[in-house]
Amino acid sequence: MRSKMKKFWYLTMFIGGVVALMASSAVLAYSTAVHSGGDVEQHFTTRTAGTLIPTTAGWHDIPNTSFNITVPDSNTNHRLAFITFSAESRCEGASWCSVRALVTSAANGFVFEMDPMSGTNFAFDSGGQRGARSFSRLTTLTGGGEGIQYTIKLQAQIIGGTSASVFRLDDYTTHLELSNTPIQ
Repeated sequence: MRSKMKKFWYLTMFIGGVVALMASSAVLAYSTAVHSGGDVEQHFTTRTAGTLIPTTAGWHDIPNTSFNITVPDSNTNHRLAFITFSAESRCEGASWCSVRALVTSAANGFVFEMDPMSGTNFAFDSGGQRGARSFSRLTTLTGGGEGIQYTIKLQAQIIGGTSASVFRLDDYTTHLELSNTPIQ
């Protein structure tokens, strides 16, 4: 009888170990390093009292959250752009309210969302209660052969709302850091 209990205990431990190993593998698959940077070269910060995001469909620029930067020509480095947006937020009468960070290249007009690229799937606020919220995004920018100008801006959108919905951003701060990152 004791031998059967011992076998059962070993089998249980083996299965538990396999399950734990599989779970940790899944976590590692979603937590890989994509960007890394060196010394911070530039800081940009804006502060604003408050704004209401329009209830009309689509993305709307958040006032005073746009930055025009130039990434110099370099054969050895890119710029890692890291932006953080913090605000007192209230989202009412909607499924959720979303914020995103966009980059536009002056060289070719190419527009892309900073990582992680979540689009309207990112819920910046969904609670109805006023409270502090924050998000961060990052991307790597190249200077090309002669240096390239970029515009980085934040946009907001009400998801699943009506004309009575409210998305208010108040007392917000936007901080952009640019650091050197070696070309891989």
